[in-house]
Amino acid sequence: MEKSNKFELTYRFFRFDSPLNGARKLYFFNIMRWKITTLHLLFKKREKFSLPVHYEPEKLKSKKDFFCVLGHGTILFQINGKRIITDPVFGNIPFYKRYTPFPYSLSEIGKIDYVLISHSHYDHLDIPSLKKIKQVQKVIVPLKVSKYLKNIFPYEKICELNWLEEFSDNGFKITFLPAKHWSKRRIFDTNTTLWGSFLIQSEKANFYYAGDTAYSYHFKETGKMFKIDYAFLPAGAYKPDYIMKHNHLSPDEAYSAFKDLKARYFVPIHHGVFKLSDEPVSEPHQILMKKYNTPQTLIPPIGTVVEV
Repeated sequence: MEKSNKFELTYRFFRFDSPLNGARKLYFFNIMRWKITTLHLLFKKREKFSLPVHYEPEKLKSKKDFFCVLGHGTILFQINGKRIITDPVFGNIPFYKRYTPFPYSLSEIGKIDYVLISHSHYDHLDIPSLKKIKQVQKVIVPLKVSKYLKNIFPYEKICELNWLEEFSDNGFKITFLPAKHWSKRRIFDTNTTLWGSFLIQSEKANFYYAGDTAYSYHFKETGKMFKIDYAFLPAGAYKPDYIMKHNHLSPDEAYSAFKDLKARYFVPIHHGVFKLSDEPVSEPHQILMKKYNTPQTLIPPIGTVVEV
């Protein structure tokens, strides 16, 4: 792997910083402008919407390699007989109720061997969901995130990674990669933990999970460094643009990121489950189905088991 010198990262005064720090543009004036101008949305009737959901628990028992998009940033992979799950969120999160239900019970999901956490935001690092995962082999997290997990998993089960660091086991390799985003769980802890994305490499296919991210140069750099078969890219929470463009992708930006990565397939995620921004919760799915429903774009119903 040829490392990119564009993935600059510093750690000073207990905080991470980088040109890929999405919090740099979160100006207080813009945040207040957003909150004040959208007060009327608090009284708007909740939209009736759910992404299509496909219930096929028998296929989850397959011995073959597969992936299954479970909603938002939660994806289940089976590779070489081991199960990997990204950013597991099995129910609601603080202040937000699901529009699209979680498709399976945990008993139907089966034993989870590896957990990947992309960053510390509540819609990706969900403590109640993590407490339900038993007998995990390894929990792979960004630098400094383990402090949130010490009462859930044994210390030896947690593996912290910096950007471009790797973890290998059972015939596959997991690389932690940059993303343009940030981290926060409390009022004064902005970027005290790292954030990022993951690449899972196996003999059959390579899977890129972007986590949460805005559009930036890191997609082209990642595409130069790795061969990617399936690119799981967020495509929701993008309005208002003057706030969200520094942290999230619109459907159009997600497709541009897919092209930058030079991946074989584009799998949109991170939309239609929680309403985290101003666009209608149904809008990303409608745009994706209208503009990007091509052979290279995979938009399976939530819960569909896709063999690879």
